[in-house]
Amino acid sequence: MTSWLRPLVLGPAFGVLGCTAATTPPNTVPVAHMAESTYLTEEIREVVRSSMSTHGKEVQPLLWSTLFLDLDWTAKHAAAIANGPRLHRDEDPKVPKDERMPERLVKLDAELAEAARGLEKLAAAKEPITPAQLAEAFGETVKVCVRCHATYLFPGEHIERAKER
Repeated sequence: MTSWLRPLVLGPAFGVLGCTAATTPPNTVPVAHMAESTYLTEEIREVVRSSMSTHGKEVQPLLWSTLFLDLDWTAKHAAAIANGPRLHRDEDPKVPKDERMPERLVKLDAELAEAARGLEKLAAAKEPITPAQLAEAFGETVKVCVRCHATYLFPGEHIERAKER
């Protein structure tokens, strides 16, 4: 798809594909808000939010380029996620453990880079690929996003229902 045509197709596609809520005006995308972590320090929350925001700017165009089978753009957005800033854990014993980046978040961030690199490599491949291969690689990438969001919000392994947003 040519670059000048992309906004003309993608904009209306949100409404056509049913991506608007009943209370949202036509041709607009509803905004979901993630709750704040209640167990991480403010400093760690800010670092993680910044990282997720950077990745998030690529996820929506990655979704659409994948859905529309635009392999060049899929590779571009996957590469941006794979090569984006990474989380790091301070191992200084003088820093209290509860003030360090949780190891699970660092590991998930590395998994995200690996999954996005896999998607980038697949989308950039010269040999033919199947839609199922592309969908699976995209799914592996966003699966890490969901796991990371859950780790950001909840200290345990399970998702808790939001009380009220």
